[in-house]
Amino acid sequence: HVKRTLEKGFDKWPAFFVSELQEKWNGWLFARYHDDAALSHAWTRLDAGETLQSATIKLEPIALHKDAYSKQRASDFIRFLIELDSGLNRQLEDYARSFAPPGVGVAIIPFSYDTQYQPSNAWLFDDTQNGDVANFGMYFWSLQNPLIKPPSMYVMDSNTVEGKVTVIYETMDGRPDPYRGAYPYRLAALASWEDWDAIFFHYWEGFQKKNHTYPDEQYMAGTLSYIAPTHYWTSVYYEKDPALLSSMAIAGQIFLRGAITPAPRPLTYVIGSQAIFDFNGLTGETLAQATYTQGARVRFAPHSNSGMTVDGRQDKPRSTEPAVATHMGSEVLWDWPNGRLIIDTPTAKAYIGAPHGKYRFKDGTVVGGFAGNFVNFGMTSIDGKPLTGPGGTREIYLS
Repeated sequence: HVKRTLEKGFDKWPAFFVSELQEKWNGWLFARYHDDAALSHAWTRLDAGETLQSATIKLEPIALHKDAYSKQRASDFIRFLIELDSGLNRQLEDYARSFAPPGVGVAIIPFSYDTQYQPSNAWLFDDTQNGDVANFGMYFWSLQNPLIKPPSMYVMDSNTVEGKVTVIYETMDGRPDPYRGAYPYRLAALASWEDWDAIFFHYWEGFQKKNHTYPDEQYMAGTLSYIAPTHYWTSVYYEKDPALLSSMAIAGQIFLRGAITPAPRPLTYVIGSQAIFDFNGLTGETLAQATYTQGARVRFAPHSNSGMTVDGRQDKPRSTEPAVATHMGSEVLWDWPNGRLIIDTPTAKAYIGAPHGKYRFKDGTVVGGFAGNFVNFGMTSIDGKPLTGPGGTREIYLS
């Protein structure tokens, strides 16, 4: 609501709702400034015909008009929209929680307010200042090997909020993509390193007829009912993609079993009021380089009169691409100069990308002799024991 409203304005809104929102905006301003003199002093000026007494302060600025108004007016407008939206979210949550006794069911489960799919400080702050969950949804469409460039996963790699449950609500790499099977491993590596909580792939595709849902067994034996053969959304279905499913199975075990150690000392990016209630923060931050090298967390400080600081220092994240392979601790190597991702832990191994002869993992396991120009190799112990050595596992999943 906040990001879209500020970017798109109100031209397509019915007049009734514009009037309702303007009334709330003027009420918010009256409670804050009390009269036109104080408001005009804070904002430098008011437009002709604007007055608190007649509730005619316009719904401005939107992004297209931001340069015509003071930064304080812009800050107030963004703050108003966030408070309105988050307040409604909180009302709905409180109402829902009232239906269960303390400590039971809906009274205690985490609440998510929205699924974020674009970078935005205001949007992220709006969702997480009261909500329990930082919730993202992202899809990728490409015909290029994603491992030939420094690691990056739009939005998801720059918005891990400190102290919040982190959930990828829906995600998938769409067909046609000859490198589609790499996506689960890339996601498992990032999610494990950033210590996320849940990932949901989309979309298996529903099997329903006449409002009757069939058992899973019958669903599995059925045929995939596409929206339409030409519809782009069918590209994210994965029921009939055994190569992708195999990668999802191994990568899922790596993530669920905690095979990759989370970042031990992630950087904390503190985002103050100047980066929340400001049009410059409407498009968010890019923290990918810090995320993939040290791990990164976002902490909001709405009462701090500052922009973004890093562990207490006034700084901006590095935006230049690294010139060498990226080490994610000692267990994950994004060897993008050689077009490959390597996961090497005591309980899991993966070699994804371009073959380069034989590769020896740290425990002596060797893989190689792959045909073609791209491979997805993964294995993980079923019982959580090491893959080799004394006390090693006797059961391994292998793809």
